[in-house]
Amino acid sequence: MGKGAVHPNGSNFCRSLKYNIVDKMRKFIETNLYDRPRWLEWSERAPPMEIYNISLKSKYNNNKYIDLVKFLLKKYPHLRFQDCFVEGNNNIKGYDFFRNDHIITQMATHQLYYINRGYTKKEALEKVEKIFYNRRMDLEKQQKINMCLAIDQKVKPLYTNGYSYLYEKMVENEKVHLNIILKRLRNMRKTLENQKNSNNFDTNAASTSRNDLDDDNISDSNSFNSENVNESSKNE
Repeated sequence: MGKGAVHPNGSNFCRSLKYNIVDKMRKFIETNLYDRPRWLEWSERAPPMEIYNISLKSKYNNNKYIDLVKFLLKKYPHLRFQDCFVEGNNNIKGYDFFRNDHIITQMATHQLYYINRGYTKKEALEKVEKIFYNRRMDLEKQQKINMCLAIDQKVKPLYTNGYSYLYEKMVENEKVHLNIILKRLRNMRKTLENQKNSNNFDTNAASTSRNDLDDDNISDSNSFNSENVNESSKNE
């Protein structure tokens, strides 16, 4: 018995003949386990090819498209992240797979088209780069025209590059930061005003209490003087 993974009904060293589906069905029919199916007659008319000595798995993949995609991603690594959130685009390195409308797929397909027409890989790449550059310029020109036509409608324009988007986000962050500073300054000003008002109220209360005390003293002195005058008049 061999070591390792062993089939429950045999060993790893079994060299018996493995029948194909046609031979297996013939055995089942001979033993009356199955009725004769129709497809068996069709397969016997055109028997399947014997594949005992044929490798079922290709050892070499001669697909030029994969190499073209790898070279394009190496030359233009920023294109890997274009439409990265669209379903069907896998931007993980080593598992590069993109949709048919992705620019990497289109460039590789165009390059392979020119290679099949007799161009070298370098010539095909230069031709494809020129085509896609002209396409990009046409798109930007049309975009600028649409931006000019949409000024009256106050439509927010698209970004032509990543720097414009970055600058706008930086401005938004700076705006938020300045708003926080202004809010804190307003709160500080409000607290200072409240403290000042409370101090003024205390001083006013103290002054009013003093005035009341002075008035009481004056009234007491006046009453005392009047009593003295009355007593002196009585004595006379």
